[in-house]
Amino acid sequence: MISRSAAQAEQDAWRGLDPGWRQLYGDFEQLGLSVEWHGFRTERVLDWGRSFHPRSVEFCLNVDGRGAVGRDGRGVYEGGTCGYYSVADEPVTASRQARDQHEFVTIEFSQAHLQKQLADCAGELEPQVRDAVFPGKNRTIISRPRPMSGEQRNVVGALLQPPVPKAAQSLWYQSKALELIAHFMFEPKDSELFCM
Repeated sequence: MISRSAAQAEQDAWRGLDPGWRQLYGDFEQLGLSVEWHGFRTERVLDWGRSFHPRSVEFCLNVDGRGAVGRDGRGVYEGGTCGYYSVADEPVTASRQARDQHEFVTIEFSQAHLQKQLADCAGELEPQVRDAVFPGKNRTIISRPRPMSGEQRNVVGALLQPPVPKAAQSLWYQSKALELIAHFMFEPKDSELFCM
């Protein structure tokens, strides 16, 4: 069950969009994790930033539609791209384009939740991610979206139709959230070079 204040903020952000927003799993305020599906078309530019939570890191798996996070054009989402943004205490500018069919999944983590999950491996995180999760100063960080991998596309499809019984879905969604952390947050290791 999502808590009332978080639920109201989400409902207000997506009001008037049919079907709009659907929470698949979690409760941002209680669990520090929320997995959400968004599917809508809008005739005017939508203020997407109103749905962002302070002191959070959010992943966006953008299947279709164009959106932007931040004023500098850094976080521009096209269909088939994914990325993340860390929201400090101040609101973040974000928009969804008019007349696009928007379909995307967001996985929203509180900083506190991620700090517990990643405390033992903080040194292996991408530097920008480390700054988002373990902030010395609370600041907004916006990644450049990149093409979704085949595995990430498969995760999106599975999130909409979990392949496990209802009693196991809580555990399954938690494992998928951890899988996405592993995809996004760690610094890629250089492969060893071999000489012939």
